[in-house]
Amino acid sequence: MRFNISAKLYAGFGAAVVILLLISAVSFNGVQNLVANSNDVDHTHEVLEGLESVISDLKDAETGQRGFLITGAERYLEPYTAGLAALQGHIDTVAALTSDNPRQQARIAAMQPWVDEKLAELHDTIELRRNEGFEAARTVVLTDAGKESADQIRVIIAEMIEEERELLVVRAAATASAASTVKNIILIGSVIALVVVAGVAFYLSRAIAGGISKVSSGMQKIAVGELDEQVSITSNDELGDMSIAYNEMQEYLSQTAAVANAIANGDLTIESKPRSDKDVLGTAFSTMLVKLRGVIGGALDSANTLATAKDQLATTADQAGKATQEIARTVGQVA
Repeated sequence: MRFNISAKLYAGFGAAVVILLLISAVSFNGVQNLVANSNDVDHTHEVLEGLESVISDLKDAETGQRGFLITGAERYLEPYTAGLAALQGHIDTVAALTSDNPRQQARIAAMQPWVDEKLAELHDTIELRRNEGFEAARTVVLTDAGKESADQIRVIIAEMIEEERELLVVRAAATASAASTVKNIILIGSVIALVVVAGVAFYLSRAIAGGISKVSSGMQKIAVGELDEQVSITSNDELGDMSIAYNEMQEYLSQTAAVANAIANGDLTIESKPRSDKDVLGTAFSTMLVKLRGVIGGALDSANTLATAKDQLATTADQAGKATQEIARTVGQVA
């Protein structure tokens, strides 16, 4: 199969682009995992913050209740009111954040009755303090009616926090691993892509530059009259075609030089046929041979004519000499 230089260039750099695309796809997947793990870590922090808010709301409610029980002043109920207003919202937020965790959902369900009981205890003691005075409220508090529910709430929240912290450790490790994986993929992939691109560039430059250098060297020798240089390029592309064309040109010029040498040595029997209608040099040598043969033929005819005339003159001179001798003999006889 024939692959020209442009096809090799496209194939080489296309392979590099494919590798880069694969690296990009793997890196993108790794980044998605990294983002997902990071989101999980953030999600865990949100759950922990929600649980801390539940504890804080309960503490605010208890603080407000105790302040009111001691003083009877309504202004001390401000933390109680604020905590009571925010508590259920924070519990619902934690429930929504842990909707994918059956264990945490079960703990929230188990905690809710204790929360209701604790809030009822706080409400009842506040109402007793308002309506019946400090001792009535104090009596209820001393029964530890609210302590058990508060303790149960703290135990459940502690279990939830412990599980979230364990999840946080796992998710933080997964995030770190994903980050390391993405970094390694980008680093290794970049090195591979660089090596492939460099290899393709080296191969193509060596093949192209080497072939062009060979042809250029041969052309330079032809330019100074050296016609014995052959170029061998075996690649099945434009360089191979260039090598074939160069060798054909070198053979043509060598044959033409042989014709010129033969003519210079006086051999007009050599044949020179143009290779095409546009073969200017071959046509010129063919025409020159025809004309030289005509000139030499004419010169030979003239030489033959001169030789014949010479023979005739010699015969005439001989005859004239004989006649002169006869005249001299006759004159002698007459004398």
